[in-house]
Amino acid sequence: MFNISHINVKDFFLLDENEAIKYVELQSIMLSKDVFLNYRAKPLSELTFGQVSEIKRNFINPDYKSLLNCFKIVFKVKEDDYRRSDIIPYFYALNWIKDQIMVLIEKEKMLIPDPDPELEMAGVKKLTIFSEMSILINLAEKFSTTPMAIETWTYNLVFTIILYQKLLNEVRRDYSDITKSK
Repeated sequence: MFNISHINVKDFFLLDENEAIKYVELQSIMLSKDVFLNYRAKPLSELTFGQVSEIKRNFINPDYKSLLNCFKIVFKVKEDDYRRSDIIPYFYALNWIKDQIMVLIEKEKMLIPDPDPELEMAGVKKLTIFSEMSILINLAEKFSTTPMAIETWTYNLVFTIILYQKLLNEVRRDYSDITKSK
């Protein structure tokens, strides 16, 4: 089905684009596994908020160094082991990380607030350049700590707090609307 050579990760990243595409096609039909070189990964949601943010950023423009960083975080591998690894287990593990990111992105859709024309007119979109920093600053103020401290909290904890705050704000807004209409 695929006419490709058996190579390691280092060799894969040294391929020219035309050769690499064959391997990428193979990767696209492979499943995912949460094991790489006998290291079992934790679900991304159990990593720290800062680690998850870094992994998501690294997947925006993936290259050897950014993906190595992801594998160090998720699978606790050393660069030599990563570089020498067979490409097939690497693709299984890479697909697993990608699948986990997609799960988190789907969950994060729950955090998107309802459109608010007044906020948009006030320029709320200007804050999007700060991405997760807005979350860190907001939570740091609420918990009397620093944004760096919040980054060390698990992703699940930070997500749950943000979701709680969103739902609480919606309930307060709806309650206010109900009491005003009386």
